[in-house]
Amino acid sequence: MAVLRLKVKTNAPGDRVEGFMSDGTLKVAVSAKPINGQANRALIRLLANVLGLNPSGISILSGASSSRKMVRVDVEDEKLHELLENPSGGKK
Repeated sequence: MAVLRLKVKTNAPGDRVEGFMSDGTLKVAVSAKPINGQANRALIRLLANVLGLNPSGISILSGASSSRKMVRVDVEDEKLHELLENPSGGKK
């Protein structure tokens, strides 16, 4: 299991992983609005898709109502960073 620090931008033109910031925080953009958990659900779907996981393997530990979040991911740390360095996962 791994924990990610995230900075989430909502109302973006599309859903994407933008990369790591200098402090190790992963910057992510989702097109959903931060209303009634829509952006959080979009974030979980995006991470599940990028990491090839079931959405149930991802949970928000803190920051549910903030742009800064801590997220638990059911994958080993080494594999997580490998997958995030190539967000397309070889897919188009």
